[in-house]
Amino acid sequence: MNKYKKNYFRNCIIMGLDMFQVNLLEHYLVPKHEVIYDNKEIDKLYEKFNMNNNQMPIITRKDNIAKLIRINTGDICKITRISKKSGENIYYRYCR
Repeated sequence: MNKYKKNYFRNCIIMGLDMFQVNLLEHYLVPKHEVIYDNKEIDKLYEKFNMNNNQMPIITRKDNIAKLIRINTGDICKITRISKKSGENIYYRYCR
């Protein structure tokens, strides 16, 4: 009966039905979120901004948007915000 070990389920997220009543990703106040999986691209970001993952702002795994885009610990989330006055702004968050 126990063919799966406990660490197999470490990335499982339990969500209630109320989370699916409204699609948060299509709301006009929520900026575009993308997950960066490629380690080479992550290393380029660290070199470009001269930082490491401990110096980046964080997004938690339990955040509602993080659950919807299925981000895991150690991934980087690229957030693109669009403003009428300043144009397009890109922010990066490290998932913990």
